[in-house]
Amino acid sequence: MTNRSLKTVVLIGLVPLILALLYTGWTFYARSQENQQMKREAQVKEAEDARKFLSVYGADEVKITQFYVSPAAVGRGEKANLCYGVLNANAVKMEPAVDNVYPALTHCVQVAPVRTATYRLIADGKNGKQVTEEVTVTVR
Repeated sequence: MTNRSLKTVVLIGLVPLILALLYTGWTFYARSQENQQMKREAQVKEAEDARKFLSVYGADEVKITQFYVSPAAVGRGEKANLCYGVLNANAVKMEPAVDNVYPALTHCVQVAPVRTATYRLIADGKNGKQVTEEVTVTVR
C-alpha cells in the first residue's frame, strides 16, 4: 500500500468518526437545553401553584378547609366522626367540648351524642382573627 492510499484510507475512516463525535456532542447539548427548559417550566408552574394556593387560602389568614360529620345520623349510643382541617391556626376548639382537638390539616375525633347536637369548630389565627363553622349530628 502506498503512502498516498494509506492517507486516503485514514481520512475516509476519520470522516465517520468526526461525524459521530459531532452528532454525539449535538445530542448531549440538545438534551441539556431540553432539561434546562423543563426545569424552568417546572419552576414557573411551582410559582404559579404557590400564587394560586395563597390566593385561595391567604398568606396568613386562618381558614377552616373542611368540617364534616360521618355518618350524619346515628342511633343513640353510636359514634360519629367529626373531621376537620384548618390552615394557619394557632389553636382549635369545639363547642360542646371534645377531647383531642388541635390544629391540623386533617384530623377526626369520635363523638357519641345522646341527642341531636350541633358542634362548632373555632379556629384562632396567628393574626388574632377567629373563624367558626358548625355541623349537626342527628340522633335517631
